[in-house]
Amino acid sequence: MHVWMLDPAAMTPHYDLRLTAALGAQGVQVRLLTSRFLYEDHVPLAEQFADHFFFRPLESGAQTLRERPWPRRLLRLAIYPFDLARLWRAFQSDPPDLLHVQWTWFPLLDRGLIRRMAARVPVVLTVHDTLPRAASMTRLADMRPLYDLAAHFIVHAEENRQALLARSGVEPSRVSVVPHGPLMEELPAPSRSAAREALRIDPGAKVILFFGVIKPYKGLLDLIEAVALLRPEFPDVHLLIVGRPEGSVEPYTAAIAEKGLKDCTSFYPGFAPTEQVPLYFAAGDVVCLPYHEASQSGVLLTAYRFGRPVVVTGVGGLPESVEEDGNGYIVPPKDPPALAAALARIIADPEKAERFGRRSQELARTRFSWERAARLTQEVYARLLSAGSRREGNPS
Repeated sequence: MHVWMLDPAAMTPHYDLRLTAALGAQGVQVRLLTSRFLYEDHVPLAEQFADHFFFRPLESGAQTLRERPWPRRLLRLAIYPFDLARLWRAFQSDPPDLLHVQWTWFPLLDRGLIRRMAARVPVVLTVHDTLPRAASMTRLADMRPLYDLAAHFIVHAEENRQALLARSGVEPSRVSVVPHGPLMEELPAPSRSAAREALRIDPGAKVILFFGVIKPYKGLLDLIEAVALLRPEFPDVHLLIVGRPEGSVEPYTAAIAEKGLKDCTSFYPGFAPTEQVPLYFAAGDVVCLPYHEASQSGVLLTAYRFGRPVVVTGVGGLPESVEEDGNGYIVPPKDPPALAAALARIIADPEKAERFGRRSQELARTRFSWERAARLTQEVYARLLSAGSRREGNPS
């Protein structure tokens, strides 16, 4: 079975690479057609599994373009049609058995090429985000223009499946749930004491980690308020924030100062290089996802890989992925007092935190393992290819 996996702008490089590797281990030949990740020169597994097919002329200037989004977008727009033409020539020369689209860079533009490919091979579309977004650039990445071209859809939770069905009107039989796998498995985890020493955090502090790109809907301001509510009871609480803000950092630094949390907050407002990610998760006692909305989260599965308990809001697919009072707690969104109460139940009880963390690791090895994700994905591929063979009058 020969599959092309498509993610031109490397939107989810760690996910793409882990899935490609897991499928390969099960005998599926996958060509991951992508580009070099914008924010990092070396991504684990990339040299082994990624075909950096797109935006090659920009690789030498990647460091400069990271901080210049509009010139980067214009240069990509100039290059992209030529890359699509090369892709079509490669497809005509040696087509795969199936095309699996994780993302495209500009769905409205990509639609014509995907339509031509879909006339010859089945197309699987993974819908990572089932929510409509307001921001103009995010709307451009909305995958809805490709919905009618997909033979089958993959989402990461049953809630995502129901949201996609309601939004798209596709037949339920054409949508499968394949859980998101744990990230950073290939990296060793330092000890908690070593991580805190490196980050200059008190070894006895109660550390709450917020990790990932900081966007308004991710609820960081709610978490800051919740930590302020916790501090009278837990004077040793420490808020660790790691992530690149989308927009100004000022609302968050202002809230930290206003709540009197500057002395108990470590804030790293930038992209976290992959090799440093284990440091932040190892330093935390609990990982918090106070999102106002979500489909699923790679941060959650990264917490599981590092054996951390979690507190999440009950939005999107997050509640399905957390065992209430088993490896974490689920609270209503936009409710800092509820968030504070759930966090308190974990940081006040080290034995519970340890038990929850062990369960998170067990979930990473079982329900959310890449082996399971690859098996479920391969089953989708096999059904589509088998159905295609039957239509052609060649039963398999």
